Amino acid sequence: MSCIWLISIPLKNVSIVDPCWSLCFMIVTLHAYLESEISIKRESIALFKILLCLSICIWALRLFLFLALRAWGKGEDTRYTDFRHRFGAERYWWFSLFQVFWLQACLAWLISLPIQMAMKYDGVFNRFLCIIGMALFIFGLVYESYADHQLAQFKKDKAAGRVTSRVFRQGLWRYSRHPNYFGECVLWWGLWVFMLQASLPWWSIFSPLMMTWLLLKVSGVALLDEHQVKRKPEYQDYINSTPAFIPSWLTRFFGR
Repeated sequence: MSCIWLISIPLKNVSIVDPCWSLCFMIVTLHAYLESEISIKRESIALFKILLCLSICIWALRLFLFLALRAWGKGEDTRYTDFRHRFGAERYWWFSLFQVFWLQACLAWLISLPIQMAMKYDGVFNRFLCIIGMALFIFGLVYESYADHQLAQFKKDKAAGRVTSRVFRQGLWRYSRHPNYFGECVLWWGLWVFMLQASLPWWSIFSPLMMTWLLLKVSGVALLDEHQVKRKPEYQDYINSTPAFIPSWLTRFFGR
């Protein structure tokens, strides 16, 4: 993150941090995997660690490529531009190191603590937790990826003049305003369930809870809704008619 910060200074673009967030988790996971002892006699545990490592890497690379390609050729994200104006452009170049880059590095390390602990496990393999956890992870990853694809396609159609609406309310986005964040949340809970077989302590639940809190209250739903209402007054109608996070199809499924 310090290296990314150094690159951001001449570019005057702090938002290059966004794609690199997921790479922090991949670096930590790969390091923990390489440092772990994989016994040949316990092939199932070796499989558990390989699956965990691959899952994190697939998630991280997918998110990195998506965000990097989306931001390519564009300027700084308005969220960071607002911060730059608020704290002063003349000092934000060094202030961002603490407020953005090192903060995200610390959060990534904290959230990935259960991953680091799981890589040291050398006990019994639990197929039930493996299946449930991987099912949740795959569902969340596919759901998030498809939601991102649908929104990206809408932006292309809008730029080409094929649609006139300023608010996308089709596909997965008609069930909730942030289906990509919902998918992200589900996959992290899936990873935690998958890692429970590694005899994680009860307090490891802070990892998916912290990720959920970040998605809902910090960098996700709350911030984006506020930003969208300022840019698009018609977005308020979308807020009034569509759930923010939990898709309506899920609440109907449970009869609420």
